[in-house]
Amino acid sequence: MKKYLIAISVLLLSSYAFAATAYFTGNQKQVQTVTYQMAWSCEYMYAGKKFWQTFKNSCPQSIEVQ
Repeated sequence: MKKYLIAISVLLLSSYAFAATAYFTGNQKQVQTVTYQMAWSCEYMYAGKKFWQTFKNSCPQSIEVQ
């Protein structure tokens, strides 16, 4: 039982080891989704690389990435 609990603890902790934070660059644009709703496409930077993420209401200052 003890080995089982240790194994579960290690798996849970390792799943959080790869989470990191990306920060909003300030670039955003309003877009229309495939369901014809309006949303915001927001640019983020992580480890020197920029990428876009779409949100329904607004751009969070930071997001978690894996």
